[in-house]
Amino acid sequence: MNRTTFVPTLKAFSLAAAKSALAAAALFALCGLLSCSNLGESASYSQAQNSIAANLPAGKARVCGTIDGADSMSRSVVPTASAVTAAVSSYDVYAWNGTSVPKESPIHGTVVTSGGSTTFSIDLDYGSWYVRAEALDSSGNPILCKTSPLLTLHDTNPVANLSLSVGYAQDAGTGKLDLALTFDGTIGVEKILYELTGPSGPLSDTITVSSGATSVDFDDSLIPALGTLEPGQYNLVLEFRNGHGMLLARVEQTVHIYSNLTTNKVLGSSPYISSGNINITSAVAQSFLQSSIYVGGTGVGTSKAADDTNNGTQYDPIASLKRAFEIINNSTLTPTDGFKIFAQTDLELEENIDIATGQKITIYGTKRSGAPYTIDGGGTYSITAGGDSFDCSCICFNKIKGFKITAGQANFYACKITNGTAMSGGASSGCGGGLCVVGTGTKAVLAGCTISDCQASYGGGIYVSDDIGSGTSEVQLKDCLIGAESSVPAQNEVGKYSNIATSTGGGIYVGTSGKLTFSGNNKISYNCSAGNGGGINYNGSVDAEFAGVKIASNYAKNSGGGLY
Repeated sequence: MNRTTFVPTLKAFSLAAAKSALAAAALFALCGLLSCSNLGESASYSQAQNSIAANLPAGKARVCGTIDGADSMSRSVVPTASAVTAAVSSYDVYAWNGTSVPKESPIHGTVVTSGGSTTFSIDLDYGSWYVRAEALDSSGNPILCKTSPLLTLHDTNPVANLSLSVGYAQDAGTGKLDLALTFDGTIGVEKILYELTGPSGPLSDTITVSSGATSVDFDDSLIPALGTLEPGQYNLVLEFRNGHGMLLARVEQTVHIYSNLTTNKVLGSSPYISSGNINITSAVAQSFLQSSIYVGGTGVGTSKAADDTNNGTQYDPIASLKRAFEIINNSTLTPTDGFKIFAQTDLELEENIDIATGQKITIYGTKRSGAPYTIDGGGTYSITAGGDSFDCSCICFNKIKGFKITAGQANFYACKITNGTAMSGGASSGCGGGLCVVGTGTKAVLAGCTISDCQASYGGGIYVSDDIGSGTSEVQLKDCLIGAESSVPAQNEVGKYSNIATSTGGGIYVGTSGKLTFSGNNKISYNCSAGNGGGINYNGSVDAEFAGVKIASNYAKNSGGGLY
């Protein structure tokens, strides 16, 4: 799943403005100029605070901060985005209290850009206020924004600092998606299946390609809903098929939609990306066909039953994952996007799966609706991903005895990991009933996933810590459920819970060399620990504000039912 990203640009926007707008979707940090969190600067903070306070009118307080420049790439809007280009022309900061000052008629602050940095200040009466920062296009329309929690100002807090990160402007208007899809006329594309999932809900259908056509405009003239998409991150799947239903190429990408912008450019270096567009050449199609292995089901156009004596093409599917990995390990091909395994039925592991150094493997579940296909480990077999990348889409991993990521990056989209147990023996033995992420620089990104009914000593659902090297391992969660939505049948004498840790970290355990971040709307609930941290037990680096996550209905026998 070699993800690039679709990004918005403003058509008919000046070159100079476009250059200055590079990566406007990066998270512009609104950091206080007078940061009391910097303990080494406490003396200078006090002097500056007293100086400003002495010059404020009676009953007034000041909120100060900075906005990183539009070309700052210190943070990314979403984990999968390598860069996002948007047309930011100016910034605005304003405040309201909902009573004497309504949001419709707020108090605007002063924003100054000088020497590559942008600062702001705003003077307000004592009381409770909301402060909002916006990045605007050349017409004054918000592209990115962030509203602070309720901020209370009083005589003992006359100078306040904020730390905000602007992102998708959910309340500032919709955006558009406009992509040019081109393909070689010799490969026989007759249908394009699409599925777009995100804030505006799932959109899916089949586009019939006109005879002799070599391009399709994927925009609101073809699909009206693409003209009014809610801002946010989407997942787009495009399948290019011939008249027999044979899959010629598959694209699965992250799409970013922003208020008042048209997303019409693709960033990245995949073979199918050409001048910011998707272009399926004959070489791209050939590489895709040669590196794709189909497991289970029947052959396209042949109804040939799956059998391990077949060659694994769409016409001749094989029957087992064991045979699929034999084909990969014996192949002399080195496809840029790695090998793709398409599961066309529920499958069982017959042996431990070890993905070797240098390998790139993606497993797709081809069921387009309903429950995903299942890969079942029978409580006996494990999966260890130690290659460059390991990606999964729409798969349920059930009863895996140790699911470990030891190198590279693993991406999971719309997957489930259920009834898993930790691997015994070796590094991190007994850790991570659902997923164990270890190794220097190792990262696992989960979007729209569920981990439930798993058990381990440490991290019933997830364990993350570099237990192999001396660096950092990371887990990123977006719109995920760790545990259950409600109480589940009793697992043991503790009560009704989903993921269970017999030591610490029922839902998630973050070690001293681990990192955990959240985006979107995540839920960690109905997990339990026989020790500390029913929901999360952490010793490493965690999103301090826990933005984008709800922790509820967890249990710990000792301390920290939700968080320890």
